[in-house]
Parts: sequence; structure tokens; C-alpha cells
Amino acid sequence: LKTFPEEIQKQKTRIAALQQDSQIAAAHPQDKENFCDMTIKGMMFDDKKTAGERLILAAKELPDTEPVVLGEYRGFELSVRYEPVRNEQQAVLKGKAIYPVALGADPHGNITRLDNLLAGYDERIANAENRLENLLQQQTAAQAEVEKPFPQEEELVQKSARLAELNAQ
Repeated sequence: LKTFPEEIQKQKTRIAALQQDSQIAAAHPQDKENFCDMTIKGMMFDDKKTAGERLILAAKELPDTEPVVLGEYRGFELSVRYEPVRNEQQAVLKGKAIYPVALGADPHGNITRLDNLLAGYDERIANAENRLENLLQQQTAAQAEVEKPFPQEEELVQKSARLAELNAQ
């Protein structure tokens, strides 16, 4: 019960972040015909293949596991990092929340992965709201359990008194 308020607040914060990021993604749509510009190291790329190649190149130049901010894509901060646990290079989009995705060798595929990250907000928000609802139900159930009387309270009082009496003797 002690951890529920914290978990509930984290979930509410996550939902708010997802809703704000959803608006950013909607304000910077990506259609199949035209590539939305990507900025890497101060240079703007308006060609999907070139942007994907530069992203792969930047990931290969990583000095260590710390994320390196490269630029911007569709209104989100774009960085790359090496993930040692998975042994993979990742692109990370950051708005109010953080969205990592594994990078592969295909420049087009990497851009598609980034776009896919920014496409599933309705489902992410629904999942987060379901998780919040679940936490609230668990909190209510735990609170009800805490408030229930202890069925052996009278017996406990009697035996505690008897134990104190025996200890005194």
C-alpha cells in the first residue's frame, strides 16, 4: 500500500508525457511520399536514405555507452547510444518520454523504425491508462484489506495479557 501512491503518480506522469509526445508527433507527420527532415550534427537531411546512412555512421562513431545527442527528428531530440546488455546500437527519440530503438544496417529500415515508434501513441496511452486503472483498483483493495478488523484480536489481547503475567512471575 505504501508504494501505490508513488506508482500511481509515475503512471499519471507517463500518461501526460505520452499525450504531449503524441501531439508533437502529430504536429510533425511523416507521410510515405515525402521524407520529414532529419537534423544530424547541425546538418539537415531531406533524403531518407542519406539521413539513415548518417545515422548509422554516427552510431558507429560512439565513444562509449553514454547517449550522444545528434540532432532532431519530427520534433523530438535524436540521440544514439550503445546498449551493452543487448549488444546493440540504438537511436533514441526524446520528447517528454524516451523512445529507444535498435539500429540495423538498413538506412531505410532505421528511419521506418523511428517512424513506427512515433505511430503507436493511441495504443501506448491506452495501455498506460489501463495500468493506472489496475493500480487504482489494487490500491482500493489493499486499503480495504488494511481496514478489516483482525478476527483474533480478542484472543491476542488475552494471550498477551497472560504472557505478561507469566513473564512477571
